[in-house]
Amino acid sequence: MSHAPRVEWRRLRPYFRGMTMTFEIREYRPEDRGEWLRVHAVIMSISHAWNDVIQERPLYEGHDSTMLVAVTGGGIVGLIDVEYDNEPGELCHLKESRGGYVLEFGRLPEWSGHGLGKRLMDAAAESARAKGICRHEYWSQDRRAQRFYQHIGLKE
Repeated sequence: MSHAPRVEWRRLRPYFRGMTMTFEIREYRPEDRGEWLRVHAVIMSISHAWNDVIQERPLYEGHDSTMLVAVTGGGIVGLIDVEYDNEPGELCHLKESRGGYVLEFGRLPEWSGHGLGKRLMDAAAESARAKGICRHEYWSQDRRAQRFYQHIGLKE
């Protein structure tokens, strides 16, 4: 029995450099469910965070939320979900004002280094501002995610 060779995405990154990789950020739609779960599973399989692969799309009942996806060629390549405090400190650590707690965030590994993560964060921040929220909290045990957050200037 032969097996397909395992590909390490960081070895492929040089081949993607210089290519124009375009994507659109839009709101999550119910018909995205299957693709969203697949992409989430890939993201969680390479993460060193505490998250597990999930079988159902999270619902944020009782709280306002932002659910965005990055798509290209009809497929999802990144995602971000933010759930908002009803009262300051209800979900978020900081209690002086209402905030957004980022519950799901990531992109497929081949999209590393193309600005997709930052664009998802910016789009989620814009959505939050429209709801009167001026802050998001990102929590992660994943060292790569922590380095990314530091690189783009988030404060600990």
